Amino acid sequence: MGELLNFFGQTLLLCFSSTMVLVFMSHIIIMDYKEKV
Repeated sequence: MGELLNFFGQTLLLCFSSTMVLVFMSHIIIMDYKEKV
């Protein structure tokens, strides 16, 4: 049970961090686009 919970926690953390990176990257692209327009 403990191992499963640990694995689930790691997966959740990985998903969260990758989502944050995606949001950060899209934010930079949007800001860059607004400056050009």
